[in-house]
Amino acid sequence: MVFVMEASAQQKADGPYINSQIEKGAPYTLVLLTASGAQPGLALDNRNTGKMLFEASILPFDGRFRSRIHGEGFMAREELLSDIHYSGGTVEWNNRVLLDEDGRNRLELTVKAGTSRGEVPVDDYFMLGVRQHTEHFLRGHDTVDGEGHFGHAPMGTSFSLANVTYDRVIRRLPFFNVLNFPYVDLKWVFFVDGARTFDRADVFNEGKFLVDVGGGFRLDTPTGSFNLTYGRSVTDGTGTFSAYLGKQW
Repeated sequence: MVFVMEASAQQKADGPYINSQIEKGAPYTLVLLTASGAQPGLALDNRNTGKMLFEASILPFDGRFRSRIHGEGFMAREELLSDIHYSGGTVEWNNRVLLDEDGRNRLELTVKAGTSRGEVPVDDYFMLGVRQHTEHFLRGHDTVDGEGHFGHAPMGTSFSLANVTYDRVIRRLPFFNVLNFPYVDLKWVFFVDGARTFDRADVFNEGKFLVDVGGGFRLDTPTGSFNLTYGRSVTDGTGTFSAYLGKQW
């Protein structure tokens, strides 16, 4: 059983560059767990976790070429009503360039890494793959198996990741502000992902460099996207069809 209580505050301010922006936030999450089991190196018990979450973004360029540096962190301490002490975070560098003036062709590059320290609960392990709401994209791997159980995708206490995506608009569909969307872009997508995970507790496999390739279709709105893709792992020789949601940054 998991109970989550979350409160957050977010503030925006102008950054140091023209057409730039800084965002920061600091929510708090309390998770009450009821669990049992035994696995060396993993916290599988009924200890509760209370953690502070930190988030900040800098957008130094925001035009035909757009770039963002984004960081997220978490810290669980006794002062935050946590029975386990651990911390960690991720940093990513997002880049997007329009290859033509009308924006029909777009190339995206993201480089991302994360690490953690302390006795990290399995719920806070970094998980690479795709699911309905994806954080760390490795698009030839599904985060759950056929029965809906986690642990099917690469997991670890640290990771490094690179995503390259090319998309092209097939057709712009007027949406007449239905659901507050003036339009939806139908696109086809091609991607290449590369990643590597590390597990300090030696619970999950680590150290192998993974490469995924694939393609599919995307419905883009000004605020988010719905993706339907097929990705194949060049390293493992496995593949997966995926439907997932994405956010625009």
